[in-house]
Amino acid sequence: MFYYRICLIKLVMQSLPMLNAFNLELISTIPLNVAVGIALPYTGASLDVAQTTVNARYASSNLNLSVTLLFNRSDTTCDNSDINGPLLLTEYFNTRAYGHCAAVIVSGCGGFLMAPYLAKEWDVLLFTNGWVPPAVYNHIATPTSLGMAGSIEDSGSALLELLRFFKWFHTTILMEFSNGSSIYDQIYNAILSLLARYRKYDVLRIERVQYSTKDEQSQKIALQRASDRSRVLMILAPTVVVVRLLDKDIFRSVLYLTTFAPEGHAAGDVNTLLANRSMTLYGTKAEKGIQPLDLYPIRETYNSVSLFAALVNQSLNQDKNRTLTDVEICSGKRLKSLVVNRTFDFPSGSVFIDANGYRHIDLILMTFNNASGFHQRAARYNSLQQTYILDKNVTIEWVGPAVPLDVPACGFSGLEGRCSDQGSTSAVTAGVATVTGLAVVFLTFSIILIRRLKSHHQTLEKRPWFAVADDVEPMLDPTTGESRELFLRGETVLIENCGRWTFRGRDVWISNVKLSASTTDFTDQRIVTIFDMVHTCHQNNVNAFLGLITVPSTISVLLMEAFGDKGSLRDLLNEEPVSREFQKSFVQDLIQGLHFIHTSKLRKHGRLTSFCCIIDKHFVLKISKLGHEHLREIFGVDESQQEGPHKTWKNAMWAAPELVASKAYETDSHSDIYALGIILFETFTSLSLSETISLLSEKVPSPNFPSDLVPDSVLQWIVKCCDMEPVQRPTIDVVQEELFALLQIRKQDNLMSRTMRCLEIYASDLEDKVDERTQDLLEQRRLCDLLLEEMLPRVIVERLRANEDVTPKMFDMVTLFFSDIDGFGDFALANSPYDVIAFLNQVYSTLDVLIGKFDVYKVETINDSYVVASGLPIPNGTAHARAIAFMGLSFLKAYSESQFHGTTRLRVGIHSGPVAAGVVGIRAPRYCLFGDTMNTASRMESHGEPGRIHVSPTTADFLKTEIQLLLTPRGKITVKGKGEMETFWLESRQLTVGC
Repeated sequence: MFYYRICLIKLVMQSLPMLNAFNLELISTIPLNVAVGIALPYTGASLDVAQTTVNARYASSNLNLSVTLLFNRSDTTCDNSDINGPLLLTEYFNTRAYGHCAAVIVSGCGGFLMAPYLAKEWDVLLFTNGWVPPAVYNHIATPTSLGMAGSIEDSGSALLELLRFFKWFHTTILMEFSNGSSIYDQIYNAILSLLARYRKYDVLRIERVQYSTKDEQSQKIALQRASDRSRVLMILAPTVVVVRLLDKDIFRSVLYLTTFAPEGHAAGDVNTLLANRSMTLYGTKAEKGIQPLDLYPIRETYNSVSLFAALVNQSLNQDKNRTLTDVEICSGKRLKSLVVNRTFDFPSGSVFIDANGYRHIDLILMTFNNASGFHQRAARYNSLQQTYILDKNVTIEWVGPAVPLDVPACGFSGLEGRCSDQGSTSAVTAGVATVTGLAVVFLTFSIILIRRLKSHHQTLEKRPWFAVADDVEPMLDPTTGESRELFLRGETVLIENCGRWTFRGRDVWISNVKLSASTTDFTDQRIVTIFDMVHTCHQNNVNAFLGLITVPSTISVLLMEAFGDKGSLRDLLNEEPVSREFQKSFVQDLIQGLHFIHTSKLRKHGRLTSFCCIIDKHFVLKISKLGHEHLREIFGVDESQQEGPHKTWKNAMWAAPELVASKAYETDSHSDIYALGIILFETFTSLSLSETISLLSEKVPSPNFPSDLVPDSVLQWIVKCCDMEPVQRPTIDVVQEELFALLQIRKQDNLMSRTMRCLEIYASDLEDKVDERTQDLLEQRRLCDLLLEEMLPRVIVERLRANEDVTPKMFDMVTLFFSDIDGFGDFALANSPYDVIAFLNQVYSTLDVLIGKFDVYKVETINDSYVVASGLPIPNGTAHARAIAFMGLSFLKAYSESQFHGTTRLRVGIHSGPVAAGVVGIRAPRYCLFGDTMNTASRMESHGEPGRIHVSPTTADFLKTEIQLLLTPRGKITVKGKGEMETFWLESRQLTVGC
């Protein structure tokens, strides 16, 4: 299915091998045939030129860099490339690059979200030449990744700081409809995240309006709607779209924000090389007036290659003795440690990379100079300090006398304040400025000149959210396999859930809302107003309203919302209890969504239930059915007159007491808080719907409410939310602040980050447990080793532990010590077995303490016999006899001076000669000695006398030169099995303990 397109390209791009060269490889998953600015037709020349440059630069260091391109020629979309890129990379790395010095470069297409985790597993450095969404790279999850183009959050901060700098607090974001994953969607989400996290942005009021680039009417409508609420528009779009949206003369007054443009001779040379090589390799030519290094994907691709070579060179220089392998030299963690919190100089300018691996990019604010006809620098944005520094020599030429006001003197309508008497004025023009960007991949935003459109009573057909029945495709009924009919005749219930449908290729949920009989033409401006507001409610925890369809010949409308793959919160709770982390995540989403609604122009939801809380495929809770209650209030539908199998809202458990008590009482934010309390109770109890209804029907949440299933601290807030008096219920701001603190919820958290944090804590705890168990294991191993060393010589234990053979070995000369306790037989007969054991323990413990002072090895104890050897298992030359002699004298002295010896005395025999030694047995193995020397030593002991050391002539020959020892001839004696032997008594001239 997949194939490499690297053979020919690698031959062209790779330099000739050098003898004794240090080879390093940069592997690219940048796609070829995807029509985006980061694809190889635009960035491929950077790889080629940079490779040639670094090989020439580091020729003296014998560095040889090659670049490998991995792509699937059939990939024509980012989605395809994101799937195939990691697969190609994994296959190539495991078969061709494993064990070599390598790094990886990826782009926004080609699996840049998966690649960092592969790089972490392989411990290789990874470069990204495109913007990285916030919090994707960090030193824990992606310890080997670098975002060379910076973070999207940096750009979002630059936008918000510009608004604060000029005191433009009311802003509308204008952007194209998309699937929610475009670069502009990511910028928008980053802005929302910054607004939620930092109090300094609390003064900003930012809303979003969307349009279609293929529909000029939708663009006009978007501009009109934006002008209704602000004079400051941030247009997130390619420059060509901004030009199409704006008047030509106004676009000449644009202020645009761009990355720091490189200047100087070095940049010019590189630009020339890049332009020529791009034309040769891919036939790609830059737009007029734009240099290759002006475009950040090209610039950062070039910088990535240069930086990789520089880091490897530095790593090599730090290992001058070459103690590290090639893989260790190019370890991703090692190389990243050399790059973070440092500034590097490239032909395109200086680059600072922070501790998480993000590059921080300074931006330039450009303004048009009418006199010269060119743009000039007006200010510089310092991304580290998040401040703008104006150029004192440049004056911004505003469209108007001064900096545009945040709120015009005549209001956004142009008919407010001092202009209120101009009610018949057809249009009001406000002079403002424009801020936009340069290239397709750059952020663009603008403050534009807007004329109020005259028609306040546009029909539904002109609204971007209006749809027709042809846009909706039926889905097969899973039970019958047949398509369902869209419009149901004769339906009498107020809300009839039509279920799941497909709208313009997207799964949606359609609800049938029945209006009053007086509303048949759908031209009521209130409908337009309501759904204009609902359609602009874009927040991660508010379900997207996608469109409205009128039902022919009926008084119903069909409302379409995004489909929740996991059903509603109530459905999820009915299935099985949810974990505490899921509970916290759902509570966070619910409160944040309700907070957004209460602070929007809608001010309330009105019919909040756990059925309205839908769960998407990522387990994110979203509040749905926004605007339904507003429609009911506008058209005065009396629910009591409706028939149906279900109870009406005011009889449901989520309805506040004041709604149940009075038909005239309208829903508000207080009733939403009551419903929130009930949903919190449902979430933390995880009871089924019937169990919840049964419990709540008996007793409304109060200070004495049963709390076995709900944490006491949470129950207190449920009780406050369900207070019988509406004004006593807390606001959503208070609920959010207090409950988030109570449950330790951070606003920037989500289920994934919370789960990852739990996994990190678990991993940390597991590491601690592993360390603890490892220490226990080491301690037990130490004790085991001590026990083994008491049974076997240490050198034998080490050989056994290393799985080495322990074959029997012949020792040419050793000295053996045999001792026996004279009188032990009589002692054993006169005492109990317990006393005998205690006596022997005292004897052997005393001797065991002394044995450690001499170069000897305790062989064994048999009954009252004690056997020691010297000269094995490690030979010690001729010192074996001396060691045994001094040890024997120490034994006699210690035994005679002990309190326990009584009438017994120690009898000792010593002999020297060859022996064979080896380990015998598998269970309870022993180190045993064999040979005639053992027999002779035993005979020396048995033929000796109590309290004396009997020495053979062989041993005596070794001891004759020891001046501290006295050898007294015993004469010839007959030894059993040996015949006559001339033996000696060993005594000490002056006893010295030690050897």
